[in-house]
This record gives sequence, structure tokens and C-alpha cells, in this order.
Amino acid sequence: MSGDDVPRGIFVKGIVSKTTSIEPEIEKNVITNFNIIQSPNANPSCGSTITTNTVLTGDILNCPSHGLIIGANGINLDCNGFTLTGSNLDFGVYNDGYTDVTIQNCRITDFHTAIFSTGGGNSQFKDNTLFSNLETGFYLQDSGNTLSGNNITDNPDYGIYLDRANNSIVSDNNVINSHYGIILGSSSNNQVSGNNISGGWYGMQVYQMTTGYLSTDNLISNNRISSNLYGIIISESSNSNTILGNTIFSNSVYGLNIEDSNSNTVYNNFFNNTENAINNNGTNTWNIAKTSGTNIIGGPYSGGNFWSNYPGADTDGDG
Repeated sequence: MSGDDVPRGIFVKGIVSKTTSIEPEIEKNVITNFNIIQSPNANPSCGSTITTNTVLTGDILNCPSHGLIIGANGINLDCNGFTLTGSNLDFGVYNDGYTDVTIQNCRITDFHTAIFSTGGGNSQFKDNTLFSNLETGFYLQDSGNTLSGNNITDNPDYGIYLDRANNSIVSDNNVINSHYGIILGSSSNNQVSGNNISGGWYGMQVYQMTTGYLSTDNLISNNRISSNLYGIIISESSNSNTILGNTIFSNSVYGLNIEDSNSNTVYNNFFNNTENAINNNGTNTWNIAKTSGTNIIGGPYSGGNFWSNYPGADTDGDG
């Protein structure tokens, strides 16, 4: 074929991949013996700083310190189902100050804390499996995050800890076998919904962790909280929270304790525990006006709560 046969365009002949060096020959729009150098995206190693969208291609094992470090705003770390393992030190994934980050599909074990994020926010943590870390699954000190679809098991101290973290969504996670399943510590305006929390001391704790930073206006809804010592405790001036539509059962000490807190609203929950509910030193609301609509046990109205040990009959069908 000559250049006259190809008035426009390029004919490529003799492509060689990787690093083979062959000089190209160019004659009349025809390029032959051309070399394309491919630079494969190597899998990060322990302690790597991630600054672009990254998909893992293999496990990252036996890290002596941090696993991976986030180093830019707006990036996606997709572990692609691969595993990061540590030495019971530092963080599996560490983010200090970067926003709009996505961390997904990671299996993280044997670090002090699986995922730690501070000073950033507006990030997504989804479909991760965090298991058998020394203390904690998620520890977040920033706001506007979404945690969804994560499996968090056998992290002895904390499953999910929000520390002065506001306006976040924690939904559809499994939190199993942590002393504290989900903690809202000095954290407000969060939505905690659709989670399964079991096998710990406290299923959920809402409290004032830092003086001057309250835990208020949180919505705790449609969670399944079971087989802990304590289901939910709301304490230390944690006011104006809503506890709605939760199934709280088989907790061996109590289902819900509201202590030194006011103006919380509790309705349309199902309780079946050794002791279902305690209200200590606060004024709180345990029902709303009777409202049409299917309640938590399939009845036609919402209003109150449903108690396994209530001796009377629910004549109006609203709990």
C-alpha cells in the first residue's frame, strides 16, 4: 500500500507492546514498525498515597503501618474485593483532610482501625468488609458522609464511630460483635437507618463526647438491634432525637435507655427485651398522634410503641 492509496489517515503496521524498541519508519502517511509502550498500573503497596482513581488488582498484605493513604480530593479507591492486612497498628485506609472521596469494595483486617477519616467529608464508604481489626471498623471525624452496605464484624471496641460528625447517612450496614455497634459522639443531624446491629455491649450510643458539642436532631429509624447487653442508650443532653420504626429485641439488660436528655420522640418501635425501656431524668415523648398507615407490626395505625410485656390490650391499634 502506498501513500497514494491512503489520502487521509494512518496505516499502522508491526505494533509491538510493552518495552520492545523498534524505530518507526514513516513514508507518505504510512507508519510501519511502530512501538506502543504500555505502562501497566501497578498495584499499590503498603503505605502508598493514592492521588488518582485506583482499582486494586491484588491483595496488599502484612502492612507494618498504614495500608493506603488518600492524597487528593474527589478520588475513588475501589479495592475490587481484594484484602488489606496490617500488623494491628495504624489505619487500613487513612484520609486526612480530603473531600468527596469514595472508598468501596475493600476487605480490611488486622489494623488498629480499618478506615479513619478526619477533616474531610462529603465522602462515600460503601460495600466494604471490615473485620477483626484491633479496635475499630470506621472512625470518622468529618461530616456529610454516607456509609452504606458495609459488613463490620469482630472489631472489638467500635463498629462505626462518628466523632463530631454531622449531616451523615449510616444505612444498611451489618455491625456484629463490637462492644459499641454504632456511636454518635457529639454528632448531630445524622440519619441512622436500616442497620443490623448485634452481639455487642451497646447496640447504639448517642451521647455528648466533647463538652459543648451535643448529639441532637438525629433520626434513628428502621434498625434491627438485637442480642446485645443494651439496645440503645441516649444520654448526656442528647436532645431532640427521633427513634422510629426500630425492632429492638433480645437485649439482655434493656432495650432503650434515655438518660439526662430531653425532647426525644420515640414511636412505632417494637420492644421485646428483658427490660424494654427506661426514662431517667428527662422529659421525652413516647408516642405521636394516632396516624393512619401500616405500623411496625402490620396494624393500620401508628402512634405509640409495641411492647412485648404490655399487660393490657391495644384497643385502638396504634401501640
